[in-house]
Amino acid sequence: MTVPNVRPAQSVWALMSRVTLSAVALALLALTGCQGNKELTPNPEPPKPSSNATNSTDPPKPANLPPVTGPVTNPDVFKVKPGKDLGYSPSKMGFADLGAKTDAGIQQLKNGKGVVVMEYESPKGKSHGNIDIFVRDKSTYKVEYLLPKTEGTPNRLAGDGKRNMVYEGYVWTKPTPRKTSGPMSRADVDAWIARFPAEIMSGLQDGAPVWRRLLDALSSDPGRTTTMEEQEVTVSKVKRPIFRIVSRKKGVEGDSLEIVIDGHRWLPLTVKASFHDENKAPVHMFWTTNWMFGGTFPDSDFVIPVK
Repeated sequence: MTVPNVRPAQSVWALMSRVTLSAVALALLALTGCQGNKELTPNPEPPKPSSNATNSTDPPKPANLPPVTGPVTNPDVFKVKPGKDLGYSPSKMGFADLGAKTDAGIQQLKNGKGVVVMEYESPKGKSHGNIDIFVRDKSTYKVEYLLPKTEGTPNRLAGDGKRNMVYEGYVWTKPTPRKTSGPMSRADVDAWIARFPAEIMSGLQDGAPVWRRLLDALSSDPGRTTTMEEQEVTVSKVKRPIFRIVSRKKGVEGDSLEIVIDGHRWLPLTVKASFHDENKAPVHMFWTTNWMFGGTFPDSDFVIPVK
């Protein structure tokens, strides 16, 4: 088995060593970034053209690497721990209300940068890496994401201020139209979970109430057990609620979804999911981001190289 090349920005394990593997600790890490780093780190120069890339703004294709000789991912990050062990208590917030606030937080985000740590294990292999989210405003953004089906290659949601595009599997396409009202169907929820790294910020592409529809569906599905918890944390003397949703399919061993949302800026902090793919094989994915605010981005960060 080979390790996909995920273009890490720095040593992932150096970063992970600073993270206590609980949702609260991950939330605190992300919120510290919100408060303690008002200026964004300098953005890298656009990548130079290579022999296996058709345009200098396309993510690089993976290299052939030697076989794995040790663990690639840390299995602890995929575990969903009891909320009471992490300091959570039941929340009175409505699921649809939390979803609507999260949709609004994403739509209203300006000059925000997310440094994402992502890990996954699937039949196609294991991977971990750092990817980026750049958001100037709701129409100008670059959201990188990894998916098992594209074997660790960076994909992208892109908006240049005039149009929105998707780069996935080395192909640029227009976003697929979708429903904007009512809760998601069970099939839609399963599809969202299987692609959640691409879906977390996808409301930027069309303004769709992605989070409201998702949380409404999770909470109203009789085939699931879904809970919401919260706790208040203080970061840089600012008190803020942190919300945690845990959802499991009834009667399906090993199926779980955990979501952690910052109740101050209303942005997603952590998502982890364990489920079975179309071949009944187990898949585990973990995503967490350190948000930073207050910097600026060059226009070159948002170039879409196709007409």
